[in-house]
Amino acid sequence: MTAGRRITIQSIQDINRIMAWTTTGHRVVEQTNFDSPSYSFNIPGNEKLLFVMIQLKNGKYYTEKIGVR
Repeated sequence: MTAGRRITIQSIQDINRIMAWTTTGHRVVEQTNFDSPSYSFNIPGNEKLLFVMIQLKNGKYYTEKIGVR
């Protein structure tokens, strides 16, 4: 979910790792070893596109490209 410049990721299972980076490769978020089914962060600067990768507790990875207005 996105609201303005804030992205919230929600999952049924606990998230083990999350990483978000810009199209130029700069990491915006890198968080590991936390046990929560949701995570929120703000998008820095004028970024229009982000890539987000999450790893769930069961070991599955998911990657998504997110566009921001």
